[in-house]
Amino acid sequence: MPYLRRIDAARIYANWGPLSAELEVRLAVHCGGHVVSVSTATDGLVCALRAVLEDRPSEARQGLCLMPSWSFVASGHAAIAADLHPAFLDVGEERWALDPDQVRNAIRSARASQEGVAVAAVMVVAPFGLLVDPGPWDAFTQETGIPVVIDAAAAFDGLSAGRPPAVVSMHATKVVGAGEGGFVATTDPDLARRIKRAANLGFFGSRTAEVSGLNAKLSEYHAAVALAALDEWPERRAALITTAARMSDALTGMGRGLLPGFGKDWVASTCVVRLPAGVGAAEAALDLGLFGIQTRSWWGEGNHAQPAFRDFATFPAGVRLEVTRRLAQTTLGLPFLPDMNEEEIERVLGAMRQICLQAQPRKAS
Repeated sequence: MPYLRRIDAARIYANWGPLSAELEVRLAVHCGGHVVSVSTATDGLVCALRAVLEDRPSEARQGLCLMPSWSFVASGHAAIAADLHPAFLDVGEERWALDPDQVRNAIRSARASQEGVAVAAVMVVAPFGLLVDPGPWDAFTQETGIPVVIDAAAAFDGLSAGRPPAVVSMHATKVVGAGEGGFVATTDPDLARRIKRAANLGFFGSRTAEVSGLNAKLSEYHAAVALAALDEWPERRAALITTAARMSDALTGMGRGLLPGFGKDWVASTCVVRLPAGVGAAEAALDLGLFGIQTRSWWGEGNHAQPAFRDFATFPAGVRLEVTRRLAQTTLGLPFLPDMNEEEIERVLGAMRQICLQAQPRKAS
C-alpha cells in the first residue's frame, strides 16, 4: 500500500517512473551490475538479443541463435521475435545446461559438414534457477565474436551480473514477483543503455527513435509489487531454503536428486527432481496424482518437439538430443512453496518413497 500511494502522489504511472527507478537501483545492488527493468522476461530477452547484435553488420544480425532445447518455450519465441532462427542443442547430463566447450565443438562440427553456417548469437539457459557463471561465456564471446545472452528467468537468487546480459523473470510464479515483469542485468553500462533504448521504442533521452525497439517498459504498478516482494525477500528466501534443504536431502537419498546446490547455494520457485532409475516421469506423475499431489512437466519434451518450432533444426543439423530426451522422461516438478508445513512436505516425500519402492520390482523384472 505505501508504494501504491506513492504512485498516486507522484501522478506517474508508467514510462519508468520513480518506483521503477528505485527498483532498478535495488536490483543492481542485488546482482552487482547495471539493471534495466522490463515488462516481461521474454521482452527482456528480445531487447537483449537486439542490443548485443546492434553494432553488427546487417547480415550478421540475422542467422542462428543457438540455444538448448531443454528450456521453456519463451526462449525460442524470443529468438524469433529478435529476427533470429532458433537452433537447438543438447545439454549436459549433470547441470542440464550448455557449456562453452560444447558449443564451440558443435559450431566446429556444423561448419565442417555444412557451408554457410551463420551463428548470430547464443542463448544460454539457467535451468530452473541453477546459477550460471557469466565469465566463461564472456571469454567465449571474446574468442569467437559470437555474443551471448543468458536466460536466467528463474535465477534471481545468487545472480551475479557479468558482461553477457542475464534476463530474470519477475512473473508471479518466481521467487520475487511483480505479477508480471522482469529485468536485464549486465556489467557493461553501454550495453545496458542499448537494452534500455531497445525496450523504449528506440528512444533514449530524446523523442527520436534511434533504433527499432519494443514498448517493454515496466509499469509503476508492477514496480510497486516488485518492491514489496523485495522487502519480503530475506524472510521468503529463508523459508524456501528450509523447505528446499529438507526436500533435497530426502530426495537425494532416494536416487538421482536435484540440480547441484539447490537448497544450499541457491533456491528458486520450483523443485524439479531427477527421478531414480526405473521411475519414469509420466508414471510418477500419475501415481502422485492418485495421492492427490499435483506435479508439472515444466518443459515437456523440449523446444525442438514443440509444433511452434517445427521449422527450426537441431544443431548440428540432424543431431539427436539424447540428454534432452532423457531429462524429459525422468524429471518432474514437485509441489514447492515457502509456506509448506512439515506435514505437507512429508506427504510429498512419503508418496515419492512409495513410488520408488514400487519401481524396484519393475526394474528387477
